[in-house]
Amino acid sequence: MTTIELRRLALADLLAIEEIERRSYPTPWSRSMFAGELAKPSSICLGAFEAEGEDGALVGYLIVSRYVDAWHVMNVAVDPDHRGRGVATMPRSMRPPARRSPATCALPTPTATWP
Repeated sequence: MTTIELRRLALADLLAIEEIERRSYPTPWSRSMFAGELAKPSSICLGAFEAEGEDGALVGYLIVSRYVDAWHVMNVAVDPDHRGRGVATMPRSMRPPARRSPATCALPTPTATWP
């Protein structure tokens, strides 16, 4: 079983993000779309990295962004070679930052991303 650690994504991770994105979706996001989300103060961009080994390869990512009182899941993917190992369930226990009023979470599902 692979040990995974979560950390914030950085611009240096763009190449690995793009590789997973292209393998995961028929209409992948562009590099500039990812760079835009990484630069937004209202976004939380997390990567799941292999903790074992020296390369610490990116195996999945989650990008959420806050708009008014709702968190939107903008993009999420797990490398096809690492699916079925619980990588996507790791952030489930995380909560959006505390606010005065409860926040909701939205998952946009454009039909173009589904086969």
